[in-house]
Parts: sequence; C-alpha cells; structure tokens
Amino acid sequence: ERVQEARESRLREVEGYFIDPDVTLGQQKRSGVEGLTVWTMMGSSMLLVLGQFGSGKSTLLAEWAHRCWQRDEGPRPVIIHLTGATGDPWSMLHAATSVPDTPVGRVALELLVARGHVIPCFDGLDEMATRISTTDLSARVEALAAMVDEGGRMIIAARDHYFDSDELLGKVVRTGLARGAHGPPELMVRPLREEQIRQVLDHVCGSEGSGAAALRKIHRIYDLRDLVTRPLLLAMVAQTLDSIDPDARVGTADIYETYLQRWLEHTHEGEAEAFSDAQKQAFAEALAEQLWRLGETA
Repeated sequence: ERVQEARESRLREVEGYFIDPDVTLGQQKRSGVEGLTVWTMMGSSMLLVLGQFGSGKSTLLAEWAHRCWQRDEGPRPVIIHLTGATGDPWSMLHAATSVPDTPVGRVALELLVARGHVIPCFDGLDEMATRISTTDLSARVEALAAMVDEGGRMIIAARDHYFDSDELLGKVVRTGLARGAHGPPELMVRPLREEQIRQVLDHVCGSEGSGAAALRKIHRIYDLRDLVTRPLLLAMVAQTLDSIDPDARVGTADIYETYLQRWLEHTHEGEAEAFSDAQKQAFAEALAEQLWRLGETA
C-alpha cells in the first residue's frame, strides 16, 4: 500500500502518466526500469542511483518498486526516505514496513534482506547529508552499507552534483559504501529527450498531437527549454502553460509564483532546523531580486 501511495503521489501532477527515463548503468544505456531490474541480476550488493534535482530518481524507484510488488515472485523493494528519518537503518526499515521493531521482528527483516526477498531503497542521501557533519555522514553511510554484509541488496539514491562538485562528500560516501575495489555501480538518470517530453505533454494536454503544440510554445520561451528536461519541472510547466504569454521572452510572473508554491510543497515545514514557508518565500524573492539586479539569467 505504501509503495502504491508513493507512486500515485509522484505521478499526481502528470495525471498518473509514467515516462521511463533513459539511464546509464556502467557503460550501458537502458531504460530506467530495465536498468534497475538488470542490476538485481548482477553480483553487486549495492547500487547508487544518481541524477539532477527533479530528474525523476524517486519516481523511477517508486514505479519500479510498484511493478516488483505486482509480480507473483521476485524481490520486494521497500522505499525509505532519509529526509527526517531517525534511528539506525534497521529502525528506518521497520518504520517503512510497519514491522514491529522487536527482537523477533528485527530477525525477520534481517533474514528477508540477507536472502534477497526485501531490497531496502534509501532515497535522499544528499538531503540527509545537509543536516549532519561529515563525520556523522561517514558513520551513517557505513551503517547503511553494513545492512548487506550478510547478503542481500540495497539501493541508495542521491543527487549527482554532490559527487561532482563536493569532492569531500563524494569521497566520504564512496569510502563508506565501498565493498570491493571499485565500490558500488552507479545508475545515472538522464534528462528527458524531446520525444519523451512530447509524450508527457500529449497525455497532460489531453490528445495526441497537442503535446507538439505545447512543445513549440515552450521552445519560444527561452528559459523553459532547459527546465522541461527534468520530469518534476516538466510537470510544473505543463500545469501552468496556459498562463504564459507565448510571445514573451520570459514567462509571466504567474508561472514563477506557481513554481514557488510547488517548491514549497516539495519541502518540509515543521522540522526544528527547517525554515518556515514564509522564510523560504522571502529567501526566494530576495534571490530573484538580486539576480534581476545583476542581470543573471539563472
């Protein structure tokens, strides 16, 4: 039920339509669902799922997990969100499955993981990393990796720029996850191709061919072209396309107001260390004003 809910939540803004993103697994190009399935047949106990913000990592995991649960046999992925999660990795898995965290319950989950029946999928490593020190991160990553010391498989998802732009963080994570000479393989989620974007727009706009017209409208507005290669932002554009002046060089303020509201929906309020929605909005407005004064197109 939780996997189904996660899938529906992720696909709500595109009316339940899933577009399977392109991925690279090692040197091979595949579809996302196929790439995850192929990994389960490999010898590696861990997989890093990487991609840009909004590239569809979480949606891909939810869709793949949903399909796995629909089969009569095979592994059962369980998605654990690291953002705001507390306790050790096994406690997080208990919370995600609703299996009581008792000695008997823990032994049961340990057996299910070790024998490959349950695959823990930890989503949002990068978000967890922003809340703790590098030392704490190293210890937590090692604790995650230790879950499969006795056998089984696990997946960890994070934004790829943490590995590209922050050498220290990338080194900490790779060292903590290392099992063997080269560490875990990486599945990289790629930006959507134009044909995939058109398919999503066809579905959201209601008819075959209407996506092409919407795509032409997007191409006329220069700062939307790069946005729509990411599924999260494509959904936002699709929902607000009618409010954009097609002759404008930049979209109207309405679309940016909508993006701000969607951003607030995808962040969490009520946590001790998190900004309130009002603080986030004030920050976004201050940033927008500064970029405008500098003439930056960002």
